[in-house]
Amino acid sequence: MDEYDHMEELGLMEDRQFICGCHGFLTPTNSTRDLCARYMRDGGRVFDVLSRYEEVASMFLRSEKDDGNGIIKMIVPLLRAHGVTDHGAYTFFKENLRLMPGAGQAMRYLRDLEPCFINTGALDHQMMNVTELLGIPMTNVNCSQASFDSVDISKQEGKELRDLAAKLARMDPDEIGFTEEEGGTRAMGIIDAVIAERIPEMDLFNDLSNIVSIGANEKSYTLLEIRNQTSVDFDSTFYAGSGHSDHLAMDIVRDTGGLAVSFNGCADVVCTSNIAVISPDSTVVAVLAAEFYDGGIESVHELVDEWTLDHLRKKEGPDRHLLDELLRTSGRRLPEVARVTLDNMEELTERSEAYRKRLTDPGRYRGNTRQKF
Repeated sequence: MDEYDHMEELGLMEDRQFICGCHGFLTPTNSTRDLCARYMRDGGRVFDVLSRYEEVASMFLRSEKDDGNGIIKMIVPLLRAHGVTDHGAYTFFKENLRLMPGAGQAMRYLRDLEPCFINTGALDHQMMNVTELLGIPMTNVNCSQASFDSVDISKQEGKELRDLAAKLARMDPDEIGFTEEEGGTRAMGIIDAVIAERIPEMDLFNDLSNIVSIGANEKSYTLLEIRNQTSVDFDSTFYAGSGHSDHLAMDIVRDTGGLAVSFNGCADVVCTSNIAVISPDSTVVAVLAAEFYDGGIESVHELVDEWTLDHLRKKEGPDRHLLDELLRTSGRRLPEVARVTLDNMEELTERSEAYRKRLTDPGRYRGNTRQKF
């Protein structure tokens, strides 16, 4: 006999929940990349190289037992060698925080509707600023954690790390890859020699032990923790993701009957989603999430299948004000919203990735590493 739950009987149990990443949905740029661009010469390129290395390594080289140090553990010593402190990082993020259009309104609407969680690889210095702006408690955030002040770097190691950053800045992220025939590329080998061999030999290595770096595996583990905390199953979960590290968590949500939405997502994210959205404004996600909260995944599918200006103008949705705001910000052209199928997956992926690249504009730092944005 099932155990009686008086909270459920009174209708006080949550039956839906919303989970999202930060970069792409809440903020247009990767905040850690922004920090690198501010403090290191060609720091944006350094981040891109290490990010590509981490992506390839996680997909092809690591075993299931690997703890997956992640890009944050690679980036922190480089930033520390360039003078970054905890106060400096927090202040930089606070002064340069920029939300996606519609993201603030979307999250404030959703936080009053259902439990909301942010699952991100961004640093805690950044997320303290984001949550303060959105009114979401840090207890509902899973993010990377690091203390720059706790990393003690000698003059010699600092110079070595700065030289390493300069070497990474001269690499091309597109040259970092892996094939079954050849194994890792030469660029992979160079980074491996430093990350896996040299840095562990440095005196500063022990200071990196308390760093928590959130990647794809950690995000999927967090998904399980959230379910245990809220008692809301995955088939009642809405997950909005954009970056590579979201794809495992989104795959779990989609395959267990929940709604996984790619918002200007990369290829991995589009391929593990039910719905793909391409939009300059985050309001559309709130519209889909409200529909999911009110009628479940089938109601969302019906909405997407009738995704036209005429239909949305006449629709009696769960929140007419939200629909009107979407129509107001869209003008004559609605955001692109479509179900992801085997027939359209390749086309959606190409369009989503192309739009994602235009949105983040990785070339904006070249020639001006102290740029405000």
